[in-house]
Amino acid sequence: MDAYVFFLGAGASLGLLRVAQVSPKLMANRQVNRGLLVLLGCVLGARALYVLERWGYYGTHPGEIIQFLNGGLSAGGALAGGLTALALVAFFQWASLLKLGDNLVALTPPLAAGIWMGCWLAGTAYGPLTPQGAWWGLPVADESGLVAARLPLQLLAAASMLVCFWLLEIWLAPRRTRDGQIASLGCVILGLNLVFFLLLRSEPVRLWWGVSLDVWAALGVCLIGLISALWVFRPATDRPLA
Repeated sequence: MDAYVFFLGAGASLGLLRVAQVSPKLMANRQVNRGLLVLLGCVLGARALYVLERWGYYGTHPGEIIQFLNGGLSAGGALAGGLTALALVAFFQWASLLKLGDNLVALTPPLAAGIWMGCWLAGTAYGPLTPQGAWWGLPVADESGLVAARLPLQLLAAASMLVCFWLLEIWLAPRRTRDGQIASLGCVILGLNLVFFLLLRSEPVRLWWGVSLDVWAALGVCLIGLISALWVFRPATDRPLA
């Protein structure tokens, strides 16, 4: 768990640093503060969903609900909490939600990559066992601490997240014509990454209609991103001359 907390903190710190770097100098502090509020929403949402999924235990041990460092965060809850916090920040600060999403999207790749790397060292969200002697197998621990050759799912997820967002930044940022274009495609990338790699994990998870809640949440993020993309990438309509 110490490794997970370290990588979570490192990913969040690097994400806030990126937000400061891509923001105008006069707006950097404000954007970082907004990023902190979104991070708080992620943590609260991740813990809340984890507790609700296991209410049979936490209902009789309420004192452990706030013991974050003992483990217990949900990826689906983090997604829901982060998006809710983003919407609340935009509402209470009278900011454009689409523009705010563009400003804070730089927070996503380092944070997500840090979480995946933390999962690797903490023995969670691990991939399937590889055939004996397979070159792509790496020693990965499971939740019991047993180390075996597995598909390095967490490492692949972290690397692909960083590469995809880097390509998004260098390709779209100079070409965007409307607020929300980077944020909408960022949601699609994040959601697809999570859906693909979470479906490959081998650890036991709670299912709803045969699919984990984390995957349902990731599909929801994809849907939000696609709907937003249809709006912000719509063709421009020229007004007829009077």
